[in-house]
Amino acid sequence: MAVLWCVGALHFSRLPLWWSVPAVAISAAILLGTRHASDATQEADRAHVGRLVAIWSSAEGVAIFLAANILINLHMAERLLPTMAIIVGLHFLPLARGIPARVYYWSGAALVLVGAIGLLLPPDDAPLATGLLAAATLWASALASAKRGRA
Repeated sequence: MAVLWCVGALHFSRLPLWWSVPAVAISAAILLGTRHASDATQEADRAHVGRLVAIWSSAEGVAIFLAANILINLHMAERLLPTMAIIVGLHFLPLARGIPARVYYWSGAALVLVGAIGLLLPPDDAPLATGLLAAATLWASALASAKRGRA
C-alpha cells in the first residue's frame, strides 16, 4: 500500500510516475526481508483477524468513497490524500484493539497526524508531503510488525 501512497503523491503533484520506482524497490525489500517473520497465530485467531480486517477495511473504503465524492464535487481534490490519510489512520485504531497489535495504534496516530499536517499545508504541497509521509509510516509499521513477529 505504501507504493500506492507514493503513486498518488506523484500523480496529484503532477510529477512523473516513474519516480515511484524507488518506492517499489523499498516495498519489495521490506516484503522480501520480512517474509520469514514467524507467525504463531492459531487458526481461530486468523479467522478473527480476517473478520476484523474485512469489517474495518470495508468501513474505510466507504468513508474514502464518500470523502472523495464530496471533495471532488467541492473542487477540493488536492485535499483528498490528507483526508484519506486521516481515514486510513482511524481504521487502524479498532484493528489495534481487536487484533491486538500495539504497532497499529502508533501507525493510526501517525497517519492521522500526517493527514492533519497535509490539510494545513498549501494545496500544491499537500499531496506530495502526505503521500510520502504516509508511505514512510506504512513502511515503518511493516518493519515494526515483522520485528514483533520475530520476538
